[in-house]
This record gives sequence, C-alpha cells and structure tokens, in this order.
Amino acid sequence: MKNGLFKGILALMMTLMVFTGVTFAAAPLQDGQYTISVDAVNASNGSPSMANDSIVKPVRLDVEKGKIFVTMEMADSMYDLAAETADGSFKVAEEVSENVAAKTITYKFEVKSIDEPVMMETIVAAMGRKVNFVLQFNKGSVVNVTPQGSTASNTTPANTTSTNTTTTNTTNTTTTNTSTNVENPKTGDQVLSNLMNVILVALVMTGATYGVYHIKGKKVTN
Repeated sequence: MKNGLFKGILALMMTLMVFTGVTFAAAPLQDGQYTISVDAVNASNGSPSMANDSIVKPVRLDVEKGKIFVTMEMADSMYDLAAETADGSFKVAEEVSENVAAKTITYKFEVKSIDEPVMMETIVAAMGRKVNFVLQFNKGSVVNVTPQGSTASNTTPANTTSTNTTTTNTTNTTTTNTSTNVENPKTGDQVLSNLMNVILVALVMTGATYGVYHIKGKKVTN
C-alpha cells in the first residue's frame, strides 16, 4: 500500500511538471526584439520547401504591445511575399529593403503567434507563378536581443557580457563599466518559478500524506 501511495504522488508531480511546461510554451513573449530560427516546409507534404534555402536565418521578431512582427530576408529569386491572415486571405508583406549585391529582399509581416506555423505565399521568378509554403518557428531557438539602453551604440548582442576599462594616467584613476544583457526571454524566469512552486507543493503533499498514513498505521497497531 505504501509503494502505491508514493507512486501516486510521483505521478501527480510529473503531471504538474508537464502542465507547467505546456504553460511555458504557450506564454507570450514580452515586448522587445528577438531572433528565432525558422524552417520553410512544403504546404502539401511537409517536406523541406524550395523556399527554405532562400531564407536568411535566424529571422528577427519585434514584439510591440503584444503584436509579433517578423523581419525576414530572402533571396530575390522569390518575391511579393505574403502571409496568411486570420480570415484565410493573404496580406502582402512590407518590403523593408533590398540588397542588390547579395540579391536579397527583406520583408516585414505580422503573425498571430510563434506557437503555430504560418502559411506563406510568394512568386518564384523561375516558375513565373505563385507558390505556397509553411513557415515554422523553432521556439527553442528564441534569443532576446532587446537593446539595453536608449541608443544602439550602448548595446551588446544577447548572451554576451562585455567589460570596458579606461585608465587615465594623469589622474591615476581607473573607471570600469560592466554591462550584462538579458540571456533569455522573461518567460524562462516564469517557468523556473512555476517549477519550483510545483516541487514545493508536491513535497508538502508528500510529507502530509505520509504523516497521515503513519498516524493511521500507529492507531491500527495500538
């Protein structure tokens, strides 16, 4: 009976931890800038699309007041990129810039979330017609690159720490400025906190259940 009790508690802990993970995956990104890896797959069979090699990876995400905008650079052999909207129609992406030397075009378009793939539409120059592909987001590759400070010159790419030291010989003083950027989206802190809470609750439940079982066992013995 005791083994069954502990197995039941362990199963409960695992269920709660899985639930916490699902909540983390669905948590929205905080406002800021991110990079994320993407894949373009065939809309009909899920195999890699011809568009996959045309996309410069990773792409950039700009989250503004909860809205997610994707900035994506593609080879100009595909043009007039459009993303599917909630009503099933396609909205032409904004053409941000064109790099003639690299033969690429940079587009910007809005997506509802990165939890679901987005149907895309583009014209393939060699074929002279529109084709569709599905854009999939690799959520595990998200990196927070939100600038720290008011100007870009004061920022350092995410996941790095920089230390600048300036020494003035005339005054014999040394000034050290250290800046550390955010390594992960804020949602990482949330899932860690949730996981710790789950473990704490599970431990309390285990102790309380064992205590009750132990007391009942003594009463039966007496």
